Amino acid sequence: MGKRLVIGLLVLLIIGTASMAYGVSGYLSSFNATYGTAGTAIASCSLCHTSPPDLNPYGDAYVNSGYSFRGIEGQDSDGDGFTNIAEITARTFPGNAASKPAPVDTTAPIVTGFTVPATANTLTVSVSMTATDNVGVTGYLVNESATAPAAGAAGWSATAPTSYTFATAGTKTLYAWAKDAAGNVSASRSGSVTITLSTADTTAPTVTGFSIPATATTLTVSISGFAATDNVGVTGYMVTESATAPAASAAGWSTTAPASYTFGTPGTKTLYAWAKDAAGNVSASRSGSVTITIATADMAAPTVTVFTIPATSTSLTVAISMSATDNVGVTGYMVSESATAPAANAAGWKATAPTSYTFATAGSKTLYAWAKDAAGNVSASRSASVTITQSDSTADIFPVIADQYGSVYSYAPVATPVLNTKFDDSKPLGVGPVATGGTTFNATVRTGAFTNPVDVYIVLQSHSGDPLNIYVMRPDKTFVPASDGKLVPWKKGIKGTINESLFGSIPISRMQQGRYMIGLLITPSGTLKDYHYWMTGFDIPGEGKNRDGDDGERYRGRLRIRDLPKRTGGSYIYKPVDMPVLNTDTDDAMPIGIGALADGGTTLNITIGTARFNRLTDLYVTLYMPASDPFNMYVMKPDKTFIPVSKFMVRGDDDDEAELRGIEPWKSRVTGPVNESLFGTLSTSEVPGGVYRLGLLATPAGKIVRYSYWLTSFWVE
Repeated sequence: MGKRLVIGLLVLLIIGTASMAYGVSGYLSSFNATYGTAGTAIASCSLCHTSPPDLNPYGDAYVNSGYSFRGIEGQDSDGDGFTNIAEITARTFPGNAASKPAPVDTTAPIVTGFTVPATANTLTVSVSMTATDNVGVTGYLVNESATAPAAGAAGWSATAPTSYTFATAGTKTLYAWAKDAAGNVSASRSGSVTITLSTADTTAPTVTGFSIPATATTLTVSISGFAATDNVGVTGYMVTESATAPAASAAGWSTTAPASYTFGTPGTKTLYAWAKDAAGNVSASRSGSVTITIATADMAAPTVTVFTIPATSTSLTVAISMSATDNVGVTGYMVSESATAPAANAAGWKATAPTSYTFATAGSKTLYAWAKDAAGNVSASRSASVTITQSDSTADIFPVIADQYGSVYSYAPVATPVLNTKFDDSKPLGVGPVATGGTTFNATVRTGAFTNPVDVYIVLQSHSGDPLNIYVMRPDKTFVPASDGKLVPWKKGIKGTINESLFGSIPISRMQQGRYMIGLLITPSGTLKDYHYWMTGFDIPGEGKNRDGDDGERYRGRLRIRDLPKRTGGSYIYKPVDMPVLNTDTDDAMPIGIGALADGGTTLNITIGTARFNRLTDLYVTLYMPASDPFNMYVMKPDKTFIPVSKFMVRGDDDDEAELRGIEPWKSRVTGPVNESLFGTLSTSEVPGGVYRLGLLATPAGKIVRYSYWLTSFWVE
């Protein structure tokens, strides 16, 4: 009888499910950088957590999206009727239904009262105005136009005006408007007045206030306190450098007092302030003097005095040593691959000299160093060259399976399947009460109908029972390692709907304790091109164990775990970090770092860091790529190349039986500590897109038993 793993739904813990432990401050920094929320109420752990490490619905959605804030903007994670991006814009929490934007106010204010006198003998007339609003009136405006003003137009005041000054006499109509905080503008209420100036106005205005600073270092000086009065009304203001009164019809008059004046040259200057009225009377002047001194322009550019880089490198990131001087002071440094001098306002300048530079590709490269000063002078460049040779291409590091690719969707466990016309929102695998902390497990698959024939695969993995194998369920609902090469779909060439419980309801006490993940993979019949792969996972707590012998027979046709390799271990899953975190407690250790990509950057640097081990230890580095090879686990050889576990599957005399033999660890019989960058710094543009899960498996030397297995994930666009 061929060796088979008869295993029920051991649920594949998906990349980035809610059970991935604690949040990393780098994600909050990435969120703040994406949405400019630093210092706001939502820039806190409550954004993604109910109470750390427990995730709220927004945190779950972020993890399940492969750590993409942009990718979940259109979702309503907390179900409060507002999309995530709407809540972020309103600075409310997208994972808390009790925190949501205030309802949009669409009700305009109403001007309830507006009166002007029927007649007047001055250009300034009194007005009386009142208004109401369902929320509150925030602005009042009176003008001579029947066209409603914009809420952002000039002239609005926080209080109702008590007077209005016309430019000329005659019959006039005034319109009163009100607005609210939401920008709603009321309908107008109007009133008319007939202004008759009984006698000719011969009284000129009086400038009552005018001041400028005594000294200035720029040609533009501020004006303060410019005010004037008139027996009828002031209609114009002007500032000149001439002591001769301007004509009332001269160019340059403004209806409001100016706040600044710009001179043509430096030196000691005198300004004269004037006012006029509608009758053309011009006031006497009021003056003020200022002495303007302009510092001598800095025309001297900085000099780059030192710039060195290594002659050769095996990493895309190279170290830099740079310094520069200037007659006043260096204010910016830049390193680029262009021999063309950058503009002083170009992007990329830094306040301190850079210490490293990352190239996009290997080869012979030349860098140019530049410096600038506060006056905008840019130095001549200083250059240096480096030859970068990388022993491994990214294609060697991350294998690409020809003509095999798919889309991956991960989600937190649900008790029953959830159907949706959108792939991203479908949850076709349910796991029963265990999804919400219950004590029974019931694997259910549900789908809609398919337009064309499809093949359906059930995929699973047990991190705590067999970390090196991916299992596939056969049509008889028994599981076999995918690495044995006999890949058979659970259902082949179907078009109809699926609604099926795989094993019935099983007490979790009958299952082996540990962490599981399960996937549903649907592909066009006969090919693995353009597949869709949904993944979810859960933990079995307590003292559950493998059931075989009589117990296995008792559960024949349901969930049975028989022939599972005699391996036991603890698995620890954490969100990606830029550098390894060492800890003697295995629960808190994070031995795999992925570089800047962990914080939203564009470079990947896989680093392994461990504390010292208390015995001789073998270390295995594992890689799972569900978007390009869902049926294979990869292990890294000592030469840092990844090969599929299927390469180690050896068949005996019975062709139906196979087992893993000869898997070589990355490092053998070590005691630590370990601190090593596997491939140097890689640009994510060189890494095939998709989801990646990296693992570090530490076992006693010579055998894969009683192991510790750490896993982290990342996503490349």
